[in-house]
Amino acid sequence: MPLANWKFVRTPALFESIVGVDPKKILIVTSAFNDPVLVDMWARALKKFLRDSYECFVVDNSTQEDKAERIKAYCVGHGINYARMPFNVGNQRRDAGIAHGLALNWAYRNVVMRFKPWSFGFWDYDLFPVKPVKVADYLAISEGWGISIQLKPYLTPWHYPRYLWVGLLFFRTERFKNHAPNFLPDFGVDTGGRVPLDAKIVAAIPDLVDFYASPMIEIAKDVRIRQCGDFIHFEGSSGGPSDALDTKKRWMEDILQSGKGI
Repeated sequence: MPLANWKFVRTPALFESIVGVDPKKILIVTSAFNDPVLVDMWARALKKFLRDSYECFVVDNSTQEDKAERIKAYCVGHGINYARMPFNVGNQRRDAGIAHGLALNWAYRNVVMRFKPWSFGFWDYDLFPVKPVKVADYLAISEGWGISIQLKPYLTPWHYPRYLWVGLLFFRTERFKNHAPNFLPDFGVDTGGRVPLDAKIVAAIPDLVDFYASPMIEIAKDVRIRQCGDFIHFEGSSGGPSDALDTKKRWMEDILQSGKGI
């Protein structure tokens, strides 16, 4: 995998549409996967609830060309920075953790390092803010912020690894001035677990939301979402039942239309 990662992150985009990236703004990158509707809802949710000056960048990891074309058309039509990633071996292996990790490593090298913003974040496109949030307030007191993961030590009994979940993580870019982060999964940790959560981040923001400690909320019969503080996450959006995903989308659309959070 190290060789595959080395080659992949150095392979240029198949297509890109760059509107512009202001390095003085927070750069938010999402890895899209076969769902143009979620891309639209995610972008609208950010406009409604995010109080930062930010730039959006969609890196497309889709395996279905028709869906990739629709995502590209949406981004180009709405002035959102877009890049179609090269072939991702993780998708071929049907390993979501490796595919996501490779996608984020590619995005870091080809987007973050290219535009050098003062801060950047990776944000899943099936994670939606449902209350006003301002990331810069957290980054003013800490070099990182997001939703944390605290794993039970079933694989690593000698410690409890804790790191920022790749569904929502932000860093001041200067944190990686001497080395590039590696978001691939590792023994005992999932995607993002190789990027440690520094004790000073925990000390600066002791109330970091823990992903697995966040409650599941039933929004319809047998349809549940996870509420992580001021965010909700669509569990299984890349492989779950389509009828459940449609129910979640209708629920989120009601929030977007009403202009009210939960």
